Amino acid sequence: MAVMAIYNPFFEKAGMKRIAERKPDKRIINAIRTLEDLGFKRYLLTSVEYNLEKLKSLTEKEMYRIRNAIVSAGQYKRLMNTSKVYPRKEEFENWIKQQDLRRLAAVLTRIAILAETKVYLFWKK
Repeated sequence: MAVMAIYNPFFEKAGMKRIAERKPDKRIINAIRTLEDLGFKRYLLTSVEYNLEKLKSLTEKEMYRIRNAIVSAGQYKRLMNTSKVYPRKEEFENWIKQQDLRRLAAVLTRIAILAETKVYLFWKK
């Protein structure tokens, strides 16, 4: 998997073949839009420290919007970073409510990673 393959054909010139490209889920994109509406910079969302500072500056109403956006993004297993097979929505909602700002900041980094287009490459024979 190489995200840079989207922007730079280096890998294909080196003998690899692009076999698939996976766009992010629309629910993840909607969560990113909510974050941008609240002043987050998309290109900085992979930084836990950046997210933490932004979260500290939000009002309770804005934090409510963030938590709703996270829940609406789906992908509960990945966002929780758990080994549990399929966490249910209600379980995820309760989990999100219990998280401190640092853990929420880490969840936002996972959303940012899920929002990237993935390109899958294999060596040509």
